[in-house]
Amino acid sequence: MKLSEIVKKVIEIVGIALAVEKENLTKVTQATVLKDLNSSIDALDFAKIFELISKEFGIREELQEDLTTVGDIVNFIIFAKIKDCLVDALGVDADEVTPEAIIIAKLGAESIDFLDIIFRLEKAFEIKLPREEFFPDLETLGYAHGDTIVVEKIEEIKAKFSFLNFKEWEKRPTVTSFGDLFTVQALVNFITIKLS
Repeated sequence: MKLSEIVKKVIEIVGIALAVEKENLTKVTQATVLKDLNSSIDALDFAKIFELISKEFGIREELQEDLTTVGDIVNFIIFAKIKDCLVDALGVDADEVTPEAIIIAKLGAESIDFLDIIFRLEKAFEIKLPREEFFPDLETLGYAHGDTIVVEKIEEIKAKFSFLNFKEWEKRPTVTSFGDLFTVQALVNFITIKLS
């Protein structure tokens, strides 16, 4: 599955739910605001969009009415599919899987769980994901010795793992604190890049 395919399907679903004429859908992009397609959009319209999206993409998460653009819906779909994978792989409650939840520290993932997570993500998104691209062993890659990051490699690490938010980590970069960068949102960023 490619990101462009998800976007195309969301545009089609939004068009059906909001009764947008087909010729008007050709101009719709991820940045398109839903109210621009139908100024009288309401909770019933969102319910219809959610019903069609959950059926098409097989997600269990409830659509939020604060999604204002086609891109918001696409991001929601990616998050919801990832959330389903994490709930199933880790046996956590759905409400624990938030964008800021740290996969290891908060959700309790262990190294063996990452194989299951990757397998479920590959199946959910119909893509191939090398484990080391999301859950790397920094020492094996030559970026660290024990818990110490090789300072000369920090920029290379940031480039290789651009889907992570390094702002706090750069203040005290260690292998241990690197694990805290792997949040659910980082996984959303990673999958979005892989789908592009």
